[in-house]
Amino acid sequence: MATYQPDLIINNCYNTGAVTGSDNSSFVGGICGAFSTGTISSCYNSGKIAGGDSSNYIGGICGMSGYGTISGCYNKGTIDGVYMCAGGICGDVEVSVINSCYNEGTVTAAMGAGGICGTGGNMTGAANYISNCYNTGSICADSYYAGGICGMSVCDKITGCYSKGTVTADSYETAIASTSSGTVTNCCYLKDTAAAGVIDSTDSDTGAAEIVTEAQFNSGYAAWLLSGETEGADWLQTIGTDTYPVLAVFSSSSLPVVELTLKDNSSAVYANVLNSGITVKYDGTALSGILIDTNTYGGNSGKYLEGAYIAIDGTLYQISSFYYTDADGSEEENGDYAFFLVVGETEKSGAAVRGGIITKDSAQSETVYYYVTSESEGLTVSADSAAATE
Repeated sequence: MATYQPDLIINNCYNTGAVTGSDNSSFVGGICGAFSTGTISSCYNSGKIAGGDSSNYIGGICGMSGYGTISGCYNKGTIDGVYMCAGGICGDVEVSVINSCYNEGTVTAAMGAGGICGTGGNMTGAANYISNCYNTGSICADSYYAGGICGMSVCDKITGCYSKGTVTADSYETAIASTSSGTVTNCCYLKDTAAAGVIDSTDSDTGAAEIVTEAQFNSGYAAWLLSGETEGADWLQTIGTDTYPVLAVFSSSSLPVVELTLKDNSSAVYANVLNSGITVKYDGTALSGILIDTNTYGGNSGKYLEGAYIAIDGTLYQISSFYYTDADGSEEENGDYAFFLVVGETEKSGAAVRGGIITKDSAQSETVYYYVTSESEGLTVSADSAAATE
């Protein structure tokens, strides 16, 4: 049986080998069997972790955490709990915190199987937290309590978590947790992967988990939800590249997601916007332009959007102010902005109005003019000045 370690500090470690507990043993983990106080951070496991007959507390990172913190860790190995309390990250967490962790491995147990932890907060009056975690592995309890995040939980708080893995159990099958106390906020799960998001709730403060579709995961909506409907620092997703939200601690190249307000339509578009104060014009059928907050850009603010980019549903656009031509031939700024597909160094297309459009080409240092050559929707714009027509 593993030694119960106090005041443990483990950082930047990993395990790729199989770990199996002896019969009737407890506390089996890929990184640590169990610890009372301390931290485990930036560690991962890809080996199979299994208990012996009648084993309890089996986890990809550790078997049990008493008063510790586990952060920035992940598991890709199979977790076979045999008896009870098996989790992708930790078999059982008591007065502990698990933050920014994920599981991709299959987790099984007779009772209490979870993508992040098998059971959590069993101590009376315990305050523990699971935040910004996700599961994509299959979770199965032969009898009771299987959860995409926590199998059987009395956690004080579960927030900003999601599950995409299939969750099955004879009873108490939940996408997030089977919980009898605490709160569940800003959580979601993939449609049809579990019977419910949160069940067995006797506390009126206990929340729920929203059901989302694959399309909503791809679009950026789930990332927006997980971040508490703000431009979050923990959850990122480059739309069109990342098919589901990723944790910032593991992906520095992905981008934050924002919700863009659509004009004349109640729907929303989720995008990677590198500039604040931008909303999308929408006619109920198609995107038709970009609206710029004049308190942020324009006037005497000294801020301009030449060369600014925005990604909508995975497609990159360039934003620019546009101009129209007066009868005397002089160009006047319309005061609005348009957006154009970035399809090359000298050709861009998108919805706009007729007239000259001034923008900064990403491949050139000087300002160039683009001209609309069609009056139909989905106008084509080119850098050929001879194409300017009224």
